[in-house]
Amino acid sequence: MSISKKNNLLLKIPTFIDLYFDVISPYAWIGFEGILRYEEKLKEKNVKLRLKPFFLGGILKASGNISPIMVPKKAEYMPKDLKMIAKYWGLNFNLNPKFSTEIITKQTLLPQRFLTALEQTSQDLLILAAREYWKRVWETHESIDCENDLKEVAKSIGLLDVEKYIELTKSTEIKNLLKHRTTEALEAGAFGAPWFVIQKKGESIRCLWGSDRIPILLNECGIEFCGPMKNKI
Repeated sequence: MSISKKNNLLLKIPTFIDLYFDVISPYAWIGFEGILRYEEKLKEKNVKLRLKPFFLGGILKASGNISPIMVPKKAEYMPKDLKMIAKYWGLNFNLNPKFSTEIITKQTLLPQRFLTALEQTSQDLLILAAREYWKRVWETHESIDCENDLKEVAKSIGLLDVEKYIELTKSTEIKNLLKHRTTEALEAGAFGAPWFVIQKKGESIRCLWGSDRIPILLNECGIEFCGPMKNKI
């Protein structure tokens, strides 16, 4: 095969960005919305975005990390930080005063399994459901950890066969897939969310942590960062 044919073949092989996220994290929400606003520009560069729910509780435990809300000085800083970030990105959220005592103490396994099931069937529904869960935690300050919450989220996104998805959240297949996603991220070095992994054939993977890394993430893919792109809301 000639060099030119090899080069043309390489140009057709996409670069992948894997976004690992958990709806308990407001910074993951920012990273989620931020990178989605650049999805068209990613496609122009033959970059495919893959949204991968994972279990942040497992990530923190395995990596020896803890939630910033559990560090007194960070907990004091977070409400102000989130307010400024929300304003910048055009989002509407705030810290629930009961977050550290009630919300964070409950696992996100059920919503993350639900999102994992949706990932297997419809990215559009995955995006809508993830947003609804984030809104419940960070806008309306509602619970997300029980089946009734799942049903309310399903109703809000127009999902009719909700019982099917409830059964999927209990299935070995979905439980194992969520475990696999979490292990996958850990093996790539994850210790928090959002966790981005760039994979391009012939190159070593590149990992970035945090919503503030979006400009660097885009730069690695040859895309200019043009701010929060509020017109995409």
